[in-house]
Formats: sequence, C-alpha cells, structure tokens
Amino acid sequence: MIRWRLDGSDRLRTLHELSQLRSAIEPLAARLAAAHASPEQRATLVKAVLGMVEHGDRADEPVYLQHDIDFHAAVLRGSGNPYLAGLTDVVAELLHGRTAHALMPHRADETALRMHQEVAAAITSRDPEAAATAMAAIVTEADDAVEAMAKPGT
Repeated sequence: MIRWRLDGSDRLRTLHELSQLRSAIEPLAARLAAAHASPEQRATLVKAVLGMVEHGDRADEPVYLQHDIDFHAAVLRGSGNPYLAGLTDVVAELLHGRTAHALMPHRADETALRMHQEVAAAITSRDPEAAATAMAAIVTEADDAVEAMAKPGT
C-alpha cells in the first residue's frame, strides 16, 4: 500500500505522513536499541553507517539506499521490541520512495551523515538519550529535505 501511495500524485503528503510516523517510532527504537541491541546488531549498525559514508557521493543510487535501509532496520530490530522491528518494511518503503522519486540529493548531506554516525555512536556506547535525540534530528532533517527538494527551483 505504501509503494502504491508513493507512486500516486500525492506522494509528498504520503512521505510527510510517514515521516510523522517515523518521528513517533524511530527515536524510541534508538533509545531502546542503546539498551538492548546485541553486539551483532551494533556491528550491523556501524557497518551500515560506514557504507553510507563511503557511498555518500552517490546518495541517490541503490548502493547508498541499501546502507540507509540497513541502518534503520538495525535500529528498529535492535530495539528488542518485535512490534517496532515489524515496522522495518514501512521505513524501508519510505526510504525507497525517496530514491525512486528523485527526492534524494546526488551527494548525501554532511549533516545527515554526521547525525547517522551520532546515532550509531550513541547506541554502541549505550547512551539511550543521545540515541533518541540524534534519531529525532535525522527524522526532522529528512522530512525537511524532502520538502525542500520538492519545491520548484530546488
């Protein structure tokens, strides 16, 4: 259903609504992951961030998208909450939609990359508040970036 709505004419509204959902779940998932993520989940998270940084000059391509999806999936699964982990596909569809509909910049925003690194660092160092704060910043930045890219002339 999400992909279908993103393929429709009201995709920006759909992306914004999904960002609202993300703002409710991803900071909580990051907070919980800081307390519950296994060493393997933390390693997956770090690997995903390193991949995002490595491919940041191609942020609108599938290789970057996969690392971004892996990052968010690791946070949701690392939360230890099966219901949050169950939302992995929802977040993946939103991220896929941004790329599929040319709403990702060619070069990743340095601030966005830094925020992803901050989430990974907070989770690996088991700092729940820092993880939640950094993840909230990611979700806000992503929603703002989509809105800015959708404006004519940008």
